[in-house]
Amino acid sequence: MHKGFSKSILWGGIAAGTLSLSAALIVGRIQGTRSLIVLQSIASGLLSDIAFMGGSFTAALGAVLHFVIAFGVPTVCCVLACKLSFVNKLFFIVGPIYGIVVCLVMKMIILPLSGFPTVMLQSPHSAFLGLNLAVGFLIHIFFVGYPVALAAAHFSGDSIIESKACFGAKDL
Repeated sequence: MHKGFSKSILWGGIAAGTLSLSAALIVGRIQGTRSLIVLQSIASGLLSDIAFMGGSFTAALGAVLHFVIAFGVPTVCCVLACKLSFVNKLFFIVGPIYGIVVCLVMKMIILPLSGFPTVMLQSPHSAFLGLNLAVGFLIHIFFVGYPVALAAAHFSGDSIIESKACFGAKDL
């Protein structure tokens, strides 16, 4: 693997994790949800409803799980960048598209298959469901997809699309 590959994952994960968690906490606060509950809701994906009884321990677990997922996102992006040469050159287009894809995968596959409470997948007020969906997409576009694609492009330069920057035969 190329040195820029690891840096792309590191900085993309830190940026996406920090920005998206901050956005989730701010949106939660605007909606009247305490930060502890927002973090516990992340842990509920693993622990189900019991996460809401765990206090600050499960809130901390939620933060850790959020960053584990956040580091998975740039890992996939960097692998794609190795396989598809246009990813780094068109990061300003690919990033937002990638953010939308990540949001859809989270909402349509990961959350329904996890222990995350289904009642939390919907807004308590159906009038706000569309707004919550739009905010979720905007957060994933600007705070996940774009920073991850930018990190991949920045740390790879033009060399990530060369075979030595990606997984060469000797790396497999």
